Amino acid sequence: MRAVLLLFCFSFASFHTFAQEIVIPETKENIKTNPNALAAKLLFLDYGMTNPELEKTKVSNGLEITYLRNINNWINIAVPAKLGLTTFAGDLNKTTIASVDAILQLQYYNGSNRLVPYVFGGGGFASENFSKSNFQVPFGMGLNFELGKNSYINVQAEFRKSMVVARDNMQYGVGYMFRLGNVQVEEKVKEEKKVKEAIVKDRDNDGTPDKTDECPDNFGSSTFFGCPDTDEDGVPDTEDDCPNQKGTLEALGCPDTDKDGIPDSDDDCPNAAGPIKDLGCPDSDGDGLSDNDDECPLEKGKKRNNGCPKKVEEVVIGEIDFAADDAEDKLEEVKEVVKEIVQEEVKIEEKIETPVVAPKIEKPSAPDADNDGVADAEDACPNEPGSKNAQGCPDSDGDGFTDEVDECPLSIGLLKGCPDTDNDGVNDANDNCPNELGLVSNGGCPAKSTLADEDLAVFMTAAREVRFETGSNILEASSYSVLEQVKEVMQRYPNFRLMIEGHTDDVGDARENQMLSENRAKACYMYLIANDIPALNIQYIGYGEMRPLADNKSKRGRELNRRVEFRMEMK
Repeated sequence: MRAVLLLFCFSFASFHTFAQEIVIPETKENIKTNPNALAAKLLFLDYGMTNPELEKTKVSNGLEITYLRNINNWINIAVPAKLGLTTFAGDLNKTTIASVDAILQLQYYNGSNRLVPYVFGGGGFASENFSKSNFQVPFGMGLNFELGKNSYINVQAEFRKSMVVARDNMQYGVGYMFRLGNVQVEEKVKEEKKVKEAIVKDRDNDGTPDKTDECPDNFGSSTFFGCPDTDEDGVPDTEDDCPNQKGTLEALGCPDTDKDGIPDSDDDCPNAAGPIKDLGCPDSDGDGLSDNDDECPLEKGKKRNNGCPKKVEEVVIGEIDFAADDAEDKLEEVKEVVKEIVQEEVKIEEKIETPVVAPKIEKPSAPDADNDGVADAEDACPNEPGSKNAQGCPDSDGDGFTDEVDECPLSIGLLKGCPDTDNDGVNDANDNCPNELGLVSNGGCPAKSTLADEDLAVFMTAAREVRFETGSNILEASSYSVLEQVKEVMQRYPNFRLMIEGHTDDVGDARENQMLSENRAKACYMYLIANDIPALNIQYIGYGEMRPLADNKSKRGRELNRRVEFRMEMK
């Protein structure tokens, strides 16, 4: 008995030492890449329970050494060799029991469960004192409990049906099993390569997987989700109205020489910046007529005078023909002329050699309650004196915008009634750079080309502090404030695009990791566009476990590899 126990302990220690020298990747495919295993068990042999004539035979001990070969997740083939000692009732001498079997095991193993139950059956030969042998049919059930890498505790109960009388027996075993370290590296690498190729299928070989490639048959850039940018102007061909001519984003990819946001093909003045309302032509004097239609482009004038001010010398009151049907218009014209004379502080007596007495003008028959020269029928404000240019409503600065809608009622301007010196679509009062053509989204200032250090630090912090609920793509509440900081940085750089990249460690299935990384990047994307960031300014992609920052063998390394990175680049 002592010899049997010593042999068991020696075998257990040897196998455990051997197992510790083996480095097996921690992966659900271990059962495939480590098909061979050895087990050692301490046996308890009971002949008395199954044979009435041997009921006084005591339970004895033995040792089992087993080789196992895994076929798949459900089937193992085992060859156990057993050696034990027993004393049969009525026999004073101890009998050595030896047996060798061929066993088929049916197990339940899903690749990750730590408790692996199984049933088994087979056949084999048993001998007594290495002389007399008999054929036996063993069957029973067992359980493997995983301790660590390739290391298991095994318990088993077995009934052996003997072909000779009084030799049926029950055997119970408890022991240790480990999978051998002869890893089929080449086969594993090929399998992983096939999985990655399946995940990263890329028909046009542009580095963007077909799964996220919006142009899977055309070689393109990951910046534009796999779509090409033939003229390299930062606008993908799918959105570029001029894919073969380098242009600007504001002009939808078409050339815009004067940078006024209007393509040269639609710009009446392609070499001089001007607003869209004037078809891209400037209006130097701000009188509402573009320079190319203004006969006096440097002097503010009236549209009826082709952009020129009314000259006093041109006024000959006595020559005005006051026909009855246009008396009202003539009266207004006289009033406007007199107003200009007063403003220019010109004395009528010095300009006119012979005074001309204007004929008496009868008051127009059309009612004009506020006496502003605009008949009530056409007067939008019939009870308030106003300007004819503003449809009879008050217009304090005379720019054609009524005081009610004029955002700058005391300053002449054409941008909702406000001045806009640099014609960039932002009025001077709100323009941080009023003398420089800029972007509306950038407060009227030119676009920035680089990020400040403190803004770069926001993205580094976000990569560490944006967190998700375990095993899911649901953002933790603590991540919202971090994403708000990312949003604020994006709003300061409208000419930049944000790239969101998801990453995982290598624990678990590679395909599931790929999907998880992409869904986590998408969760950040959805949060930002739900909070007023245009979708065109953000892109996201998942890399799964393909781009680790650290070694996945350590807990700290795996934590660093589970991340979402934020990166800004020029459009």
